[in-house]
Amino acid sequence: MNATFVRAALAATALCIAAAGCATTARTSLDASWKAPAASAKSFRRIAIVTVSRDEFAQQEAQKQLAAELKARGINAVPSGAYFTRYTAAERERFERTVRGFDADAVLLVRVMSFDSKTTTTPGALVGMGGTPYASLTGVGNVAAATFDPTHYVPPGDNTRVTVHAEASIFEKQGEKLVWVARARIDDADEGDYRKTVAGFVRTIVDAGVKEGMF
Repeated sequence: MNATFVRAALAATALCIAAAGCATTARTSLDASWKAPAASAKSFRRIAIVTVSRDEFAQQEAQKQLAAELKARGINAVPSGAYFTRYTAAERERFERTVRGFDADAVLLVRVMSFDSKTTTTPGALVGMGGTPYASLTGVGNVAAATFDPTHYVPPGDNTRVTVHAEASIFEKQGEKLVWVARARIDDADEGDYRKTVAGFVRTIVDAGVKEGMF
């Protein structure tokens, strides 16, 4: 591995950290939660897990992980294997038929509410031997640095950060009564292994339910 490559790698890493724009893992935080008076998931015989998202792989992972986490806490929750990707009249009808056909007295519905995407531009920079940026470049400065000092030059680049807002709700099947809901925010949702992103979301939702006596 030559010295030029090492310096370039260190420079890119340092610039990334300095710009606070290169996340490598998603982070989930709880936004809000609500519980109906006297509600408790332990009173349900069986809970079916249903998901709504544009990504079916993430839905499968979420159902699997939620079922495992809840079963470990004594909740008889099962993946429904029903996945919904669009909010259309036809999908709503299929959703209602699917829920009616479940052998369960409650439904845990997990759905993605929105995706927010924000792109920022990191300017070009010159970096020292240790990889620390010491000069920000614009315009012709980038051309000069790339030409005359390429080993210390990091070019400008765009960084897109994706935030996902998701919600988990428990409904009594009889009467379709909402008894619990928790909303979470996933920052940098497109970074890293999606299974780890799902795991972070599941932990956040389950922890919220535990604190409120639902799980």
